[in-house]
Amino acid sequence: MLEMQFRNGDPTARDFVRGLLLSCEFRDGFYRCNSNYRVKEQLVGCVLGREVHGD
Repeated sequence: MLEMQFRNGDPTARDFVRGLLLSCEFRDGFYRCNSNYRVKEQLVGCVLGREVHGD
């Protein structure tokens, strides 16, 4: 549903990413299957577009 709305230009890119990260599919398919460190690395890398530096 969120992807279809994004294709139509309804939510902004920021709202689209927020919706993806807060979705049940993300939580069940990614967050619960990985360690906190892995989730942190992936989110910072993919969402913010940079590497994790330090703590």
